[in-house]
Amino acid sequence: MNILIIDGYNIIKQWADLKKELKRSGFEYTRNKLIEILAEYQAFTGDRVIVVFDGYKTDKKLITKSSQFGVEVIFSKRKQTADSLIERLVYNERGEGKTIFVATRDTALERMIFGMDCLTISPQKLEERINAVKLEIKGYL
Repeated sequence: MNILIIDGYNIIKQWADLKKELKRSGFEYTRNKLIEILAEYQAFTGDRVIVVFDGYKTDKKLITKSSQFGVEVIFSKRKQTADSLIERLVYNERGEGKTIFVATRDTALERMIFGMDCLTISPQKLEERINAVKLEIKGYL
């Protein structure tokens, strides 16, 4: 089983289209746009997709979890970074028969992930992979 964990705001800031959308429409709309893209990817590939957003500066005292279009969406709690939550997720999800990929451009997080024998994927490579899946989907229609 493949598990893809997404550093949400890191991806939004790295993908040109989402970065433009963020300036135009704000965080909530852009987060939802990313989730829709990931849901389509998940539906086609069968990978389990988890997107984590940083709630560090919010007033939320607890981690917030939900599911949107089948994608697991997690917001870290106040004074907790998305990176630390992703590290914990990777540690807890590791196991035989699982391949975990973390999509991020954060160097410190990448090092931690490698140290747990898991893989990282750059935002650009993830975007290429998602675009390839979109082309495959069009081929089926």
